[in-house]
Amino acid sequence: MGNGTGDTGVVTDGVVLLDVADSAASTDVPVAADVPSTTDVPSTTDAPSVDVPAAPDAPSVDDAGTDVPASPDVPASPDVPASPDVPASPDVPASPDVPASPDVPASPDVPASTDVPLIVDAPPPSDVPSGDPCASPVNLNLAGTLSGNTLRYTGNNTSTPAATAYTSCGRLGHVLAFAYTPRTSTILRVSTDNAGTLGAFDTIAFAQDRCVAAGATSLGCSDDLGSATRTRASTFVTPRVTAGSTVFLFVGGFEPPISAAFTSVGAFELSVSEAPLVPAGSVCDPAGVTSACAVGSSCRVVGRATYCVVDGAPDGACRAAAPRCDGALVCSGSSVCQAASGASGGACRTTGTPCDTGLACSSTTLRCRASVADGGACDALGATSACVAPSQCGGGVCRRWWVESALPAPAFVDACTIGTHVMLNGTSRDDARSAAAVVIPWSFSFFGSPQTQFWPSTNGFIQFGATPPSNGGGGRGAIPDVRQGPMVGLYWSDLVLRPAASDICVATVGTSPDRRSVVEWLDAYRYGSADSHLTMELILNERGGAIDLIYSRLEAPAGASTVVDGSNAAIGLQSAAGELFVTHVGTVSTAAGIRFTPVP
Repeated sequence: MGNGTGDTGVVTDGVVLLDVADSAASTDVPVAADVPSTTDVPSTTDAPSVDVPAAPDAPSVDDAGTDVPASPDVPASPDVPASPDVPASPDVPASPDVPASPDVPASPDVPASTDVPLIVDAPPPSDVPSGDPCASPVNLNLAGTLSGNTLRYTGNNTSTPAATAYTSCGRLGHVLAFAYTPRTSTILRVSTDNAGTLGAFDTIAFAQDRCVAAGATSLGCSDDLGSATRTRASTFVTPRVTAGSTVFLFVGGFEPPISAAFTSVGAFELSVSEAPLVPAGSVCDPAGVTSACAVGSSCRVVGRATYCVVDGAPDGACRAAAPRCDGALVCSGSSVCQAASGASGGACRTTGTPCDTGLACSSTTLRCRASVADGGACDALGATSACVAPSQCGGGVCRRWWVESALPAPAFVDACTIGTHVMLNGTSRDDARSAAAVVIPWSFSFFGSPQTQFWPSTNGFIQFGATPPSNGGGGRGAIPDVRQGPMVGLYWSDLVLRPAASDICVATVGTSPDRRSVVEWLDAYRYGSADSHLTMELILNERGGAIDLIYSRLEAPAGASTVVDGSNAAIGLQSAAGELFVTHVGTVSTAAGIRFTPVP
């Protein structure tokens, strides 16, 4: 504890010392109560009495003994000699630790204060335990550097305690706390995935509405959501926060480290970004990175895009208080205001009559909208109208795009024997993609768009266009998927290629105008089931533009036929971001196939 001076004493290392400049001799040696000072003959250095000189043969006898001599500046009055029959009390010895200062005489007119007891210990406050980062959180608004809408702070946690009570976000240690006051009512993106963070630092970051170890409301938490460079960094987005209302951010390390390759302490760069606010009706970012909706609205999917929708309105968030939704709308199980199931604007029923008479189920929003027959004008977003299945809205017109049919005994083309083995990224045989796009020798029409190349994925699909597919997400795929571009799912699931026997191969067979572009997956297996075997291929046909999916070997472990029958895979086609799509319903089997033929 630092030193501080008050009117009654000095605090030093947890001990109060009386200020000898303003007090009498130590309160441990009080003046005898039965020998009061004479008030009519005060001793004063400012006005000494010439009529009553000090008697040299009558020295002052101090009550406390010879350790505290009388002040030479204030001689004892000869009219009031010390009483010889009142000796110093033997049970109140002079304190040897606090002697009176000989060069600072005691002032007789400022008696020692008896209400300032001697403090022998100064324990920390009981509500701030030792080592608690909330004892002194860093003011991030003052300590950080603001650039645009992002505040950055560079520091380290090497001097913080390893143990902490903050365990709600994982096995934390060495935690630092930060107080942050948002400038706007918005969403915060908090991250340690920045250049100033040590690559081996296994960070954990989280946010709370209060700086306490327990009882606070969590505003977000992240462990291991970093980039390829900083795989153990952390990134998360908070719910909406209010301008001027302080939130608390925490950065710690995973303790103990999971291996010698990582550390729970080190340098880090913390960034806090406030997403710019956009008004209701604007396109918004559901992740809250590039934008956030103004107060009273929320970012919602409407059709195939995301917009800021007013709370309580159709497709808007249910309000916290009544009325939760406008008019005849009801608050759905997903906390969205919509009409009753089957009604216009309501969710499509799961029964044989998904919508009321005159309505159709929109394939993009799964809501009941005004029905439009094949060839009629339609709303591509599915916000006001829906095509009668199997037609879909493309180019503002309802039409059928593909027709599915069976291939009972297709001819399998062994591309791995006659073609080229695709080079995978690095040495990975899981969640990788081809190092270069595969060129189609002709212009292939896909949902009316010409395509000249594709990218194969180990996860059982190809994606057309200039952008490689995203393969990071394991598990079953889904068609449509707004994250993927135009693609064909042969068997979209979490597949793995074996270290030696498996591969992806491509070949072009035939001559124009009957060429076929073949992509083969040789002996892959389902993740978690190394005893499964899948050999299959996808063929793009030049004549007619059909797409064939052929399954040569779907072998499951004993007693686990569903592992490879396609019930846990996505099979079908979709245009960019899934605006238009066709999905196969049902299972697949060895030596069988599926053909998707485009409708002229």
